Amino acid sequence: MDTFNFLPDVLVEPVVKIVGIFVGDGWHLTLGALFMIIVIFLPGGIIEGITKLKNKIKKLDKSPLTSKSLQTQES
Repeated sequence: MDTFNFLPDVLVEPVVKIVGIFVGDGWHLTLGALFMIIVIFLPGGIIEGITKLKNKIKKLDKSPLTSKSLQTQES
């Protein structure tokens, strides 16, 4: 309960009960939810998701000149 000391006293008990569902005895619920999120949003897996993210970042770095630099060249 020391983790939630920053909350008002009225909210500490409900928050502890809710968080308790996902940790401790409810760790399997958290694991299942994490598995579902990965399957839904990263059907190719975590590594493929990381690879796609890297490719998008590289693509943004190699994008054509920004409008700001184009305005500088026209002046």
